[in-house]
Amino acid sequence: MARHALGLRRLDAFHFVDNPASGRVLAKLGFRPTGRVEPRTSRGRGGEAPAVMFELDLDDDRCAPMPLAA
Repeated sequence: MARHALGLRRLDAFHFVDNPASGRVLAKLGFRPTGRVEPRTSRGRGGEAPAVMFELDLDDDRCAPMPLAA
């Protein structure tokens, strides 16, 4: 959707290092880890915390539309 409607070519996402379950969700959605860990601000953690960066290449042919559940 974003690829066609907004003309986006890549989506970036991250999860905090202490929350690997979110990384598994990103992987299931097709995001790939970039190998970078960057500090990100977290209100819940009261400041900056390390975050694992992911990206989704929307130009990749493997980036097929996901089925929508009702």
